[in-house]
Amino acid sequence: MNREHIAYQIYYSHLLESMTSRFNGRVNKILSFLLFILGSAVVSQYFNALFLGVLIALISALNTVGSYGATAELARVQSSRYLRLYNSLHSVETDADLMHQLMKIQEDDKIPNPTIAKLAEREAGKTFKDFMIHEQLSRKEKIYSIFLN
Repeated sequence: MNREHIAYQIYYSHLLESMTSRFNGRVNKILSFLLFILGSAVVSQYFNALFLGVLIALISALNTVGSYGATAELARVQSSRYLRLYNSLHSVETDADLMHQLMKIQEDDKIPNPTIAKLAEREAGKTFKDFMIHEQLSRKEKIYSIFLN
């Protein structure tokens, strides 16, 4: 692998982790907001308390199982590691050393969301023209893109 390909991989990984952090952070905030609103609505007499209780339990279970807050924080830390390595490309002398540092960071990576990975790949291609993607966004990618930006 040449240096430009390694630099692309680092930049792509930074974008992927950054987008993953943003996505999971927003999902976590939305679910927390819904829990707050539904919890407040239980006090009022206008809504069915049993129905609200079931909704609160479902949202709490989704938030716990998805662990969106923890995933967002881990992705934020990984993103900053990749950015630090990308910004120090000029100070790493050999491609082997650079690849070793990249692989060390990749040890802590989690399995990415495929749609976010595709968006990160597209975004990284704007900086590295050799890796540019020319196909149109799918409907799902457009929705994710709107949610992320």
